[in-house]
Amino acid sequence: MANVLPTDANNVLYEGLRDPVGTQFVAKEAGAVLTDGGGVTYAPEVVNATAGASVALSSPPTTLTAGADTALTFATQARHLTVQNKSTSDVYIEFDATASLGSLVIPGGANALASFDLPCTVLHAYCAAALNVNGTAGANLVVKGWS
Repeated sequence: MANVLPTDANNVLYEGLRDPVGTQFVAKEAGAVLTDGGGVTYAPEVVNATAGASVALSSPPTTLTAGADTALTFATQARHLTVQNKSTSDVYIEFDATASLGSLVIPGGANALASFDLPCTVLHAYCAAALNVNGTAGANLVVKGWS
């Protein structure tokens, strides 16, 4: 059975929750409780509206520059971001600031996926390898933003 994002009676998705296998749930007003298929109960920690329209990258390089900060600029401010590292190399990220080895890391080798609810115009990424960005090959960095 495929993973299905849980919703309330109004088809509003839950937000700020993560199940034991790492599935990110996406939005729900405060006060609701979610029980997963294994009987584990979660309470929302983030009060937010559902994600809006997709925000495209306006200056998307085709690859990250190996060993240096690479700026990924959104056409307008993104308020919700998802970053998936489908490579074997660690990728370090910052929001509207230069990325380095001291930044947040999206680990390589495990199809690591991270979602963030914060405003960002430029996502910065640092990687030791020249990694493809939003490419069609399996080993690349996938960056998506929503308003």
